[in-house]
Amino acid sequence: RIRCSESRSLQLRFHSVLPQTLFTGTRVLSDDKSPVKIVLYDTCSKKIVTSGPLSSLKVIIVVLDADIDDKDWTAKQLFDSKTVKNRDGKRPLLTGELAISLHEGVGYITDASFTDNSSWLRSGKFRLGAKVLSTCNEANVISEAMSNPFRVKDQRGEYYQKHYPPSLNDEVWRLDKIAKDGVHHKRLKQFGILTVGDFLKFLATNKTELQNILCNPSKKTWDMITEHALTCPLDG
Repeated sequence: RIRCSESRSLQLRFHSVLPQTLFTGTRVLSDDKSPVKIVLYDTCSKKIVTSGPLSSLKVIIVVLDADIDDKDWTAKQLFDSKTVKNRDGKRPLLTGELAISLHEGVGYITDASFTDNSSWLRSGKFRLGAKVLSTCNEANVISEAMSNPFRVKDQRGEYYQKHYPPSLNDEVWRLDKIAKDGVHHKRLKQFGILTVGDFLKFLATNKTELQNILCNPSKKTWDMITEHALTCPLDG
């Protein structure tokens, strides 16, 4: 039997993809709206560690600056220099249940939310990190995990967020470059273009008039609006 020569063959891994944008005060969930899943993975057997004492370790969740090279990072870089703390005068950046017990090598972030946005970092984004509780003897032999990068915006911005992709029934201001109650939005409403579906019908039948309604926007703005609209699934 071939023995694995890796000194840290055991790794924590985020088994979920986080959405591109999260909002303060809202529970952290994965891109498919399920709880964020973390696993203990053995790179030798290429399997999740489902039995033995390591399969029930306790894991700590931290916030990281997204400015980390995915392929070239170390525990020291990750948790010493890239761990993000709350800004002065602010509450703890991430609140909730941040110590997670694995069960058969699997754990879930079920109750965590951000209290502050990520705009104050140079990268403008966070990642989540996971590491074994430092009091565990195994902490030095299990590699830490980090999630994909994501932005955190203030919750008040959620009401105004764009949809990717938009749906036919979405209000037309959900499209890029059309601000809610802005000039473009008001002009479109005057001509009965209330939804993304209405916009697409106009685009297909009278492109020139649609450009006139939008006061002949620059090519860049026009392309951004129409390219976003055309990602809409036509089945709604």
